[in-house]
Amino acid sequence: MGSSSSKLRIAVLFGGRSAEHDVSILSATNVMSALDPAKYDAVPVYVSPRGTWLLSRFEDGKLALPETGMQLALVPGGKGRLLALPPEGGALDLPAIDILFPVLHGLHGEDGSVQGLAEVADVPLAGCGILGSATALDKDIAKRLFRDAGLSAARSLTLHSHAVPSFEELTETLGLPVFLKPARQGSSVGVSKVTSAEGYAAALEEGFRHDRKLLAEEFIKGREIECAVLERPDGTLFVSRPGEIVPAESHGFYSYDAKYIDADGAALMVPTELPEQVEAEMLDMAARAFRALGCDGMARADFFVNRRHAHPRQRAQHHPRLHRYQHVFQGDGGKRRALCRADRPAGRARPCPRRAIDKTKRPPLPAGRNRRDPARDQCAVISRTISPAESADG
Repeated sequence: MGSSSSKLRIAVLFGGRSAEHDVSILSATNVMSALDPAKYDAVPVYVSPRGTWLLSRFEDGKLALPETGMQLALVPGGKGRLLALPPEGGALDLPAIDILFPVLHGLHGEDGSVQGLAEVADVPLAGCGILGSATALDKDIAKRLFRDAGLSAARSLTLHSHAVPSFEELTETLGLPVFLKPARQGSSVGVSKVTSAEGYAAALEEGFRHDRKLLAEEFIKGREIECAVLERPDGTLFVSRPGEIVPAESHGFYSYDAKYIDADGAALMVPTELPEQVEAEMLDMAARAFRALGCDGMARADFFVNRRHAHPRQRAQHHPRLHRYQHVFQGDGGKRRALCRADRPAGRARPCPRRAIDKTKRPPLPAGRNRRDPARDQCAVISRTISPAESADG
């Protein structure tokens, strides 16, 4: 371990430069709430909208969001060595960290940037490495890899600001309605449902505010299903039972407001009811998508399921929004878990044992209760951490 304490010292990165800054704060709050202080020495690190790393605090269930203060920096090749830079100048050594846990969403957090920093700093990382992070975040690249792997995916067009198809060209290929979304954002940021030429123009303007590349995707009338994928230390995969998201009719689709603003914006059913053959096919596709994108550690696979097929959505999300993950594992007989250090191979953390609970029946749909609620939900599983040496070994 990098520090002299018997506790595993974890730096929890949150905030960040992307449009999903606020979502990251919600996720990190759940992570900090779930990490047992008797076992883990959690160090919250706030990444400001400008990208500055600042030492934060977690008190009374809330994370501090400092504008100034003690800046932090990882030392290249330092194996977790952490430097503090006080406002008055100079540099101080802080106890080294054992694991870097980036709870960052979107660009500059999920795209391989921070994952590359962990490699350079030679510190174990919670979550996917560089390759899986970069491919899973980019919806365009993910779709290409899905198709190369023989996975069914919704029809789509990739749009660049210098080469935007006309509304007629778009609808001739994809029909109506069409969903327009930034290629490298999550949380439904910048996503629009297009039903007219006027709506197309507005959707383009909104989408290009968030990314230089957009994805136009055909509408699939079906159920929105998701499952969690964990990679065990021996490289085999565990895929959870599926859960279902049911957006409120008032939102039309699973929008940002439905996810985070409206308390009754959506319901989450875990486990959901699917024909046995459909569920088996979907779990197999989740594992294949995980491999196709080069993911490792953990991911969440999202699907649209209609009467004929299960279609992987635009990407297998390599860094799950942690306020949702717990429900998937509870529906599979699991409990909320954090990193377990006991008997872990070098550079890895393995899941804690699961406690069986009865979740075999589909729950009802009480308003606002089973929905994705970041303020109340807590952290779930991290299957392992990946050391730079392990990544170099392939």
